[in-house]
Amino acid sequence: MDTYARYCSSCNRISNSNNLSWIYDIHPEGGIVKTEPADKVKPEAIPRSSNSWKIASYISFVVIVGLIVLNIIPRTKGSGESEIVDKSIAVLPFRNDSPDEEKMYFINGTMDAILDNLCKIADLRVVSRNSVEQYRDNPKPTPVVAEEMNVSYVLEGSGQKIGNRVLLIVQLINGATDEHVWSKQYDREIQEVEDLIDIQVEIAKSVAGKIKAIITPEEKVLIEKVPTISLTAYDFYQRGNEELFLGDGEGSLLRAEQLFHEALRYDSTFAEAYVGLAWIYWRHYREDIFEADMLDSVRILADKTLSIDTNLSNAYTIRGYYFNQVGDHDKAIKEFDRAIELNPNNNRAYRLGSQLYANTDLVKSLQYAHNYMALNRGGQLPTMLQQLGYVYLYAGFIEKSRYYYSEAYALTNNLQGYYVGLRNCEYVSGNFSVTVEYQKKCGHWILRTSLGSFFWRILYDEW
Repeated sequence: MDTYARYCSSCNRISNSNNLSWIYDIHPEGGIVKTEPADKVKPEAIPRSSNSWKIASYISFVVIVGLIVLNIIPRTKGSGESEIVDKSIAVLPFRNDSPDEEKMYFINGTMDAILDNLCKIADLRVVSRNSVEQYRDNPKPTPVVAEEMNVSYVLEGSGQKIGNRVLLIVQLINGATDEHVWSKQYDREIQEVEDLIDIQVEIAKSVAGKIKAIITPEEKVLIEKVPTISLTAYDFYQRGNEELFLGDGEGSLLRAEQLFHEALRYDSTFAEAYVGLAWIYWRHYREDIFEADMLDSVRILADKTLSIDTNLSNAYTIRGYYFNQVGDHDKAIKEFDRAIELNPNNNRAYRLGSQLYANTDLVKSLQYAHNYMALNRGGQLPTMLQQLGYVYLYAGFIEKSRYYYSEAYALTNNLQGYYVGLRNCEYVSGNFSVTVEYQKKCGHWILRTSLGSFFWRILYDEW
């Protein structure tokens, strides 16, 4: 294999390394540190802080100004649910009508490309593919989907590919009324990549037009870009991308790696194939320790990608992950900011960027966290709700903190995590006797991140 494609065959575990641990902290250098059990903690052992509220008040004032300026805190209905944003959409998994089930990768790849094009439009909110994948084998009425995804529109589609002929049907539906806003059937012979890209671009533009989402000239250039001149390379890339998304074991990653290499064999300047390889190596682990050669490969591949295409959001995202992993958080933040400039619906960049900004810019941290929640309605939502509860508490918004802790509990029924949040709120409020009662229910003290350490220093007069 070449320099850009090292693979460690002995890796036997695949996992996501970017779990955010704001509530249950894990020190990268020291692991989890267990403190004394709650029943050994006495109320009088909890120190009082004379300067806590002075500092908290100052922080709150700064954050309030930022929240007002950026309008970060969402307006809520009487029920407590966020108001639906007008220019918002969920792209449901397309149905494969091909007689050959193996063509599913092509249908999903086309859907993914349309989704990616819509994500580049800043005037449009697009929920992630991970969020809507739940409806592939569990279809629901459009109004139910729209309510669960908190969107105004739903895009449905189906298609088939027989030889070079592609038949695709798409329809845009009003989420509230279940009325068809727009639909079109495409019946094309695909002789070169541009034939397929034209369909994907036309659908994205038509959907944006019907929703009245503005596409800037810069966004138009990004949407219309042809990623490769080789139809064969693009086909291999679609196959590899589907295996990478499935991620159902090391077999999928091995197949994805081989397919991306095949794509590069037909077009060595195919930037998306290089960044696909970078994500594969990011997900390889051995005994919970990121191998140095794998991490090096991630950086090399990301750099190679950007040497070909400087406007690929996904490449900046993976570079942000790399810099965060090696401890260069300033560079990581810059990478995430750039990734979001190119893709305003980049939920990966919002997620980790929110955590990193929490130590330097609370307003930005909250902005990114809220944006992530607006784009991701899947399994990571409860974690982000807990994080929001923690950051709002840190900023001095105690009731707001309680609200997000309760929202997280409503989704997970994690009673212990809920008690942790309530305990922290009571402590900051000065209700120490109630704090101890919640502490007994928690069974442990909060484990501290760098943000948590900063927070507790304020409470313990160590500032």
